[in-house]
Amino acid sequence: MTEFLFMKGYIKMHLTLFLRIAVLCFCMPWLVSPAIGQSFQSMTFTKDYFPGTNEINGRALGSTETMTIIKHKGKLFAGMGDWMDYPWETGTEGSQILRKDAYNTPWVVDTSFGYRSMRTEAVLSVTFTKDLNNTALNPAANILVCGAGDISIDRPREINIWVRDDNTGMWIKNTAFTVNRGSSGIRSFAMHTDNVTGKQWLFAGMVEGSVFKAQYNAGKSGWLVIDTTLELRGMGRVMAMTECNGDLYATAGVDLVGTDTVGGLFRRIDGINPSWVQIYRWKYNALDHGDEANIQRGITCVPDPVNPARNVIIGTRANPGVVEIIDPAQSNAVTIELDIRGFFSTQWNTPFRGPSLSAYNYFVPDTLNGQKIWWQSLWVEHPQYQTHPYNGSHFLVRYQDGTYKYGDIFDNSNPLPNGQRLRACRTICKSPFAQEPGAYYFGGYDCANDTSHNTSWIYKGVLSSTSTLNEFMKNGSLPNVIFSINYLSKSIYVNGLGNAAKSYSIMSVSGQVVQMGQTQGNRIGIASLNSGMYLIRLNTGKGNTIISKVHYCP
Repeated sequence: MTEFLFMKGYIKMHLTLFLRIAVLCFCMPWLVSPAIGQSFQSMTFTKDYFPGTNEINGRALGSTETMTIIKHKGKLFAGMGDWMDYPWETGTEGSQILRKDAYNTPWVVDTSFGYRSMRTEAVLSVTFTKDLNNTALNPAANILVCGAGDISIDRPREINIWVRDDNTGMWIKNTAFTVNRGSSGIRSFAMHTDNVTGKQWLFAGMVEGSVFKAQYNAGKSGWLVIDTTLELRGMGRVMAMTECNGDLYATAGVDLVGTDTVGGLFRRIDGINPSWVQIYRWKYNALDHGDEANIQRGITCVPDPVNPARNVIIGTRANPGVVEIIDPAQSNAVTIELDIRGFFSTQWNTPFRGPSLSAYNYFVPDTLNGQKIWWQSLWVEHPQYQTHPYNGSHFLVRYQDGTYKYGDIFDNSNPLPNGQRLRACRTICKSPFAQEPGAYYFGGYDCANDTSHNTSWIYKGVLSSTSTLNEFMKNGSLPNVIFSINYLSKSIYVNGLGNAAKSYSIMSVSGQVVQMGQTQGNRIGIASLNSGMYLIRLNTGKGNTIISKVHYCP
């Protein structure tokens, strides 16, 4: 297991304060600003899923991607995918849904959809409070739905909403459409009650660029009555949907159809004859060979960072690698909240290269230490991504005020061989098990058109310590603190905090404290340190703490 430093970066785009964590490399005599921490978390990661083995019931565990992990009735379910696992053979299990029944039990296969299905892209636990007749349900109906894709070539492809019967453990198919060719499957789900008719609907966003909906019927097998009217159609992939300020929003990939540009972010106009109005469209990128440069991911309704009494929408785009705020109250004005590439260039002290995908499904709301946060899945790659521990994965945490922190996912007890990597973190879910408070499940991998096999992953992260540190902001200014290294004396000098003795600790990347003590004036002796990556934590003596990641290479 390894101790993971949850709080590494801090950035704020809306307000004037800009804080950053710098990487100190003692290989060169640089003068750099220290990392400044508003809060500090520790997390221990362990590998929790082992593709390429058989589960306790004898069924094969595999998959190339973990698409989503969700909680449902006290258990965990994971939607898996087998994209890019070639050669594709008939008779295989195809895409699976896994289940974890307790904190100390392994993952098992809950169901598989056969060789015709390559991905379970959307899985969601939804609650109906009304049926198709607008009759209140008492109790409400909580069901688990899934949109597994269909890649059949010998028959029309089906677009289905699968529903789990929690009494029997069986999955029931509700077929909405069949198509003769092209993409088929459901990429996103959302619940919404029409503000005019009062009807409650489960909306499904399709891979082929359309939206349809379904209502609940307790007397029907599969429980869903599907309205096959396509409310939104002819767009790119419908990647996400969200409710905000009582309205339903859907984001569909921007595409060029003939001479027309289609797609963007849409708001539903409720009523007997509903319609959708486009509120935002980003520029179409004709050079992208897939559609990643033309889609928006993870739209989620959150309180406005400036005025939390009202709500805005946040979403991400991999190209140019940003988190955007869309403000319905300001004529849907769009602003950049976080430049992901710039953020990691600062954290890693190197020009950013590689992917910048994030919020694969949506921002996951949570409360930590009394603060509202949103977990954000992420694919970026460290400059040393070919070797442990940098060949793990990463994620972001968004705070209410529009600040972000990042962290790394790796397990020293199960290190990946050099040259392999976890790539993307696609999904994050808080544990439903009372026996493991502070536990979260992370899953992912992104094939990115590379042939892959048994590359999916699920890790458990457990918060192992919590401390809240004061923000370095007094009357709107920051202390002028600089770290420097003197190789002749083998010392770190801390300039800007005076010469009074201050307590410090130096930790390895595994969380082990390797040195601690008091500064000698403004000096920390490092003659006993071996070459490697460390984290220095310095108490300023005024209730504040400075945290700095260091790469020591004497």
